Amino acid sequence: MHVMLKRVLCFIVLQWMVVSAQAAEDKGLFWRVESGGGTAYLLGAIHFGSDEFYPMRRQIMDAFKRSDVLVVEMDEKAISPEKQQEIIQRTAFYPNGETIHDHLSPETIKLLKERLSLHQIPLLAIERQRIGFIELTLAALEAMRLGYSQDRGIDFYFMSQARGSKPIREIESFQEQMELVMSLPEVEEATREELSKMDEYEKIWGEMATAWRKGDAEAMYRLAISDPLKETPAAKPVYELMFDGRNPKMAKSVENCLQNREICFVVVGAGHLVGPGSVVDLLQKQGYQVSQQ
Repeated sequence: MHVMLKRVLCFIVLQWMVVSAQAAEDKGLFWRVESGGGTAYLLGAIHFGSDEFYPMRRQIMDAFKRSDVLVVEMDEKAISPEKQQEIIQRTAFYPNGETIHDHLSPETIKLLKERLSLHQIPLLAIERQRIGFIELTLAALEAMRLGYSQDRGIDFYFMSQARGSKPIREIESFQEQMELVMSLPEVEEATREELSKMDEYEKIWGEMATAWRKGDAEAMYRLAISDPLKETPAAKPVYELMFDGRNPKMAKSVENCLQNREICFVVVGAGHLVGPGSVVDLLQKQGYQVSQQ
């Protein structure tokens, strides 16, 4: 994984640090979609957050209260912890006795050991795990070290608000997301760079959080997608898997809401809502009225 993925991973499972002393004034990346009598709301998700991020802007909360259904990328509670563990065992580990020693050079293994040691994790404990899963784990641990929690992420927050009061509909299953992450290309040089630059996470996440708070879709696209692609053109296959390959399905979920005259409140990773080929862009090209709020 590489410079881009260090930012892209933030939009799948673990993402972001958010610092805001005036959360209720944060604009957020928030859109309204209309077609005839149908209405949907799109909110860019931040998957790791803190108590300082709440309460959220009143306009966002009012839209959520008016909605008939909450649509999210993935609802972890849709399957049991036992089933999740089974999927992880099947997808996150190398087959046939392979280990990371078969995929990484001694130089990169040394960097990995150093990074793991910061979290008191021995190499032996993770050596059968795929590189992508290890990097996800390390990024999540880094977010927690800096004081952020998945429990305070935007998607988790709205799911907790919806349970017992309105349906929660997932766009992707836990298995689909795990298979996606594990299918990302492994590039030795990029993995080495990723490990050596994890100390920059705080700065990168901070810049993205600022873009989100300001509702600056252009800045978010630049930080998360266009700049990393310029820095690392070889990242294009990852971009295609993470965004181009998933955005149409997300846009279709919004279309289904509009066609069924449901008021849907849709929460997906912010990177899926900005720039060319985004969910917002695809819906606009289909003729829907999309306006940032």
